[in-house]
Amino acid sequence: MSIQESSSINSEENPEKNRAATASWLRFFLRLLASLVVVLAVLMAWVVGTNSGTRFFLAGLQSLSYGRLEAIEIQGRLADHLELGELKLKLADTQIALYGVRVDWQSRALLGGRVQVDQLSARGCGWLG
Repeated sequence: MSIQESSSINSEENPEKNRAATASWLRFFLRLLASLVVVLAVLMAWVVGTNSGTRFFLAGLQSLSYGRLEAIEIQGRLADHLELGELKLKLADTQIALYGVRVDWQSRALLGGRVQVDQLSARGCGWLG
């Protein structure tokens, strides 16, 4: 009798053991998935609800845009109120800068499929190109 035949006989003789092993793996993956969901929820709450999370997010956007988008002097949070000392957008041959940008909005309106901006203002702007 070969090893392969022996293992197939053992698995046929122990269907309870196979079900228990499958259930154990399933529980493991469900726990892992639940843990990942919790970690992502906490990370999103930090990014949206804190000044440091907002700074981290905007720094990531700057990196992803290869420096074309830059926010300086960030105050507030993405959840409701954000102030930027300067917001720069660098295009191929043009640079646009907004100074003293302020955004007040209702982020919960997104749950209803709406964007509700209460205030959007800038103290000044500049254009180089």
